[in-house]
Amino acid sequence: MKTKFLIILLFFVAINQVICNSKFSNSKARSKDSCCRFTKKYTPSLLQTSKEALLNFFDDFKEQELKFVFGEGISHAKSGITYDGINLNAITGEIEKSSLHFWSAASKECLHISILIQLLQEGSELYPKKEIITIMERKIASYEEFNQKYPGYGGHLPWVYVNDSGMIPANGWWDRTPSLDNGEMFWSMYAATEVLSNIGELDLADRYSNWINLMAKSSKMMFWNGTVSKIRTLVKIRDIYSPPSANNQYSQFPCTAPPCFLDDPYEGELYAWILQLMSNQLSSNEIEQMWANKRKKLQLTQYQSSQYGPVSAIKGWWYSAHEKWKCLLMPYLDNALFKRIFITGEKARMVNSAELKICGMFASSNRINCSGYVSATGIQQLSFETVSDNIQVTPYSTFPSFLLKDLKYTNYSATWLYAMLSGYKMQSQYGSVEAIDLKGQNIANTLTWDAKITTLVALNGGIYGIVSEKMAKDGIYQAFIKRIQLEYSRILGDKGQNIVGENIPFSYPKSFFTNTDSFPSCDC
Repeated sequence: MKTKFLIILLFFVAINQVICNSKFSNSKARSKDSCCRFTKKYTPSLLQTSKEALLNFFDDFKEQELKFVFGEGISHAKSGITYDGINLNAITGEIEKSSLHFWSAASKECLHISILIQLLQEGSELYPKKEIITIMERKIASYEEFNQKYPGYGGHLPWVYVNDSGMIPANGWWDRTPSLDNGEMFWSMYAATEVLSNIGELDLADRYSNWINLMAKSSKMMFWNGTVSKIRTLVKIRDIYSPPSANNQYSQFPCTAPPCFLDDPYEGELYAWILQLMSNQLSSNEIEQMWANKRKKLQLTQYQSSQYGPVSAIKGWWYSAHEKWKCLLMPYLDNALFKRIFITGEKARMVNSAELKICGMFASSNRINCSGYVSATGIQQLSFETVSDNIQVTPYSTFPSFLLKDLKYTNYSATWLYAMLSGYKMQSQYGSVEAIDLKGQNIANTLTWDAKITTLVALNGGIYGIVSEKMAKDGIYQAFIKRIQLEYSRILGDKGQNIVGENIPFSYPKSFFTNTDSFPSCDC
């Protein structure tokens, strides 16, 4: 969403431009080795024809990405809180401790919690339960300490600085907090309560449950604008040192760059589900009005393929892949009608890059050479906004299609992922690198949660299955599915008769980067 990037841009870019020029020093991760350029073992045809090769490719990818998750300095060891990311030496590819992005947000915490509970659920031998539980205990203790210091946030995290003293609001965030990122974190914590309960960590599960209850309880007071029946994107807090109450007023933060409300059908929608399903505070009329106000942006559109003709998709803000984040966390794909339009939308994403002979796909990410942030990137035919920054591609653009899980789809996703990873210096000792320009000559030499762990979590199946299971236990699953069916049938037809392009295939890349030089620290 445009608003998310506008409200963090000045804070984020200014710091990022400084740390890109800092001195380098190495750090070590578990099982770090000098031969991390695993794409050399594969070819596109091998990934497309050999199930064994495909599964091995996925295993290699997961192994490298987990070195980032558990790498020294990637999250704050004492507090269990993530850092936004860290940069690489542009020449050697070595991690640079002094370039640490020492800030974080609820969206990074969402991804950290998601991958940790996936590992707990699968019973990883390399990353044992005891170690993961320790991280999750430290994390929730840090949240609890933050709430004791700053109860006015109502359990919602602003952008924060992370240090040995814990979390403190970042500059410019001492009187405000966003809904979008917190919607993402909420549902990962919701899933965490289910996994922790299932493995017998009941006390820890209760602490995570208490946190989401705190967020749900304060959600309407903080973010609901009853005058227009919409969710605020950003709330101004009168007193962060006093608990949420009628006396601690919350108001619409002055909004000079619309959208000022989360009325989108993208990742911002995650907060709407908190209000409807978890807060127990919206009346039935308020719920209906909230969804009615969102319908303006839920539009069916078409990508016009030169080879296949029209392909249906839900119109995006920019049609950046990150707009599908909600499907990583909540069981949208359980609904057959939604899944059909999701599939044609991902076909459109792939065919767009294939027909343009681009060696990857688009998603918002850090700009090459640490020169800012690329937000307005995607597919112009499928977007509300002007797409002005299609200058680079990023591996995490593949994460939505990986959520389909079926191998008949994922060999396409894997080939696109391979196309980007095999590019110039796009692999490091800590896994994939942020982005590469369209000519394959320059990279964004940084590692971030958003551009790395979205793909890892998706490749592991997302956490929407866990959320689905708990929603069913809590008696809210059917309300979710019913609402999805209602909203999407309005534009797709009751039987999906308005969807076109279902019979066309997914597309493989038609071009690959010719410069596949590696970092010296990552050559085989």
